[in-house]
Amino acid sequence: REDPLASRGEANSATTEGSGLIVDRRASARAVSRAFSMGLLSAAGVIVQGVFVLELKITAQTLLHWAGALMFMMGAQSHAKEVLLVYETTASEPLRRLLKTSLTWKQCCVSAPVLLFLVPIAVQIGRAASGLDSGAVVQNSMGVMQWGIIGSYILFFLSYSLDLFLVIMYFPVVEDARADQPLESKKNK
Repeated sequence: REDPLASRGEANSATTEGSGLIVDRRASARAVSRAFSMGLLSAAGVIVQGVFVLELKITAQTLLHWAGALMFMMGAQSHAKEVLLVYETTASEPLRRLLKTSLTWKQCCVSAPVLLFLVPIAVQIGRAASGLDSGAVVQNSMGVMQWGIIGSYILFFLSYSLDLFLVIMYFPVVEDARADQPLESKKNK
């Protein structure tokens, strides 16, 4: 099986001993950290869009709204890709089999929004730049596409709860005396 981390220069040099859950604990921790940061960027984008609502003409407020949309999309897409990386690099065959459907679901949720995102933004920019009034049908269809994108990410994020439930139900918690020690201390043992 090809290691997705190898293409990023994060070869699996520090495999977690005993658990078999993560190929490379440090690389996985970096991916989780990046996913967290990108989740925050995505949330900030939603806030910017909520504060600076879209206007029919190109104004500073409209530009800020579009910037918020880009922040949301970039953050959500990057978050999702980092999470997929963590899922794909698990060394536990039973865990991979258990989460195979979830991984496929997540990959579908991530693929759809990229194309859907470009259409409403291009239409909004094109109509605003040419001074055309956005008709109700165009505005409503753009709104439906945007909610489709948001819905795709909502479904992606909701699938975490099922994953956690499955892992808790099928993988017993093992007491580890090293669990409360920092990663570096564990590595030296």
